[in-house]
Amino acid sequence: MTVQNSNNINSTGILISADNLTSLALSDDQQTLSIGPGNRWVDVYQHLSPYGIAVPGGRIGIVGVPGLLLGGGMSYFSGQYGFSSTSVKAYEVVLANGDIVTATANNSYSDLHWALKGGGNSFGIVTRFDLQTHPAPNVFIGMSNYNPLQTTQWLDAIYNFATYGQTEYPEAAVIPVSNYVPNLSPVPVPTTILFYDSKTPLGGVNATALENFTAPRLTPLSSTYVKRDLYAWSQELDPGTSALKGSRQRFHALTAYNSPDTAQTIHNTFMSVAEQLISNVTGLVAALAIMPVSKNWLEQSNAGEGDPMGLDASKAPYIFVEESLTWGLPADDTTIENFVTVVNQQLDAVLDAKGLRSSFLYLNDADAGQPVFQGYKPGNVAKLKAIREKYDPKRIYTDLLPGGWKVANVQS
Repeated sequence: MTVQNSNNINSTGILISADNLTSLALSDDQQTLSIGPGNRWVDVYQHLSPYGIAVPGGRIGIVGVPGLLLGGGMSYFSGQYGFSSTSVKAYEVVLANGDIVTATANNSYSDLHWALKGGGNSFGIVTRFDLQTHPAPNVFIGMSNYNPLQTTQWLDAIYNFATYGQTEYPEAAVIPVSNYVPNLSPVPVPTTILFYDSKTPLGGVNATALENFTAPRLTPLSSTYVKRDLYAWSQELDPGTSALKGSRQRFHALTAYNSPDTAQTIHNTFMSVAEQLISNVTGLVAALAIMPVSKNWLEQSNAGEGDPMGLDASKAPYIFVEESLTWGLPADDTTIENFVTVVNQQLDAVLDAKGLRSSFLYLNDADAGQPVFQGYKPGNVAKLKAIREKYDPKRIYTDLLPGGWKVANVQS
């Protein structure tokens, strides 16, 4: 997460690193992959590449395994299998008293298993994740870039995919992102990562689920959409993301209900304020991801024991929004801070006026100070607090590991 001090103790003391816990073990029946927390998802995808199977992991290879899973996790496979944490069969956890336990949905630590599926880092240090694997021999994936003159049609495509595409074809996924980079273009440029988990070797070539993002309906200026596995895809995507290392960065999360007006309202408000307030920021990359979340996605997540988020599937589809800001100089921090405040005040106001804003905030995209747990299903925060108290009564993982969102600090 791009929150200052979220991954360290911000004090004198011991910093525990999981960098060397990089084990990867596929079970004999290839149904379970055991993953050490020192891995990034590109390591996982490389390990699985020879087998034609996958796990619902991070969409960007350089993302770390534990952070994604403890925050719920969005995956290319989420339309079929739910949040990434839904596929975690077992967690190996070091408790505050030093005990090493294995938490599953069916053993004496089932409450801990539930809490770790989106409850964050208040409960213990996870030293192994056992994930359910899924056959994925015919994945199609790639990036499409569009003419800025197509932006209105592109935003309509997001609405249509949320309403019909992923609902009828849960094997499909999109990550629509509008990029405002003043050094390269005076206007935002729309792009989309297209994904299709085809059940046949050629099923992703002209996938109906993606037709509103492809020719002839919306012809991209360029596209790299081809059949390949997630490891090969990471080789294309990750270098561009890694190039931002060393820059200053900030995320901010927003969730809205899908409607014909939702994507247009969010995009146009955000980009209008960006052009007014931050166009002169050195090295600016202002990216707005507008991501559909389907009913099936949430029904899969809520099945069985469910998860702490408990997002109401009956109100789906939702639109998860990630506001991502990257810039070069500390001198511009105040300008960025002002922009984040102003643009989100305007977004909240316009979405509230239209009855489109949800209180849910996706933990892994949230900004410092955003009320993440307050948007979880009513009653689940109290349950999370009780589980934290049960396993860590001395608040070791709350007070001595202060980064991130802590359930104990949520006001009742």
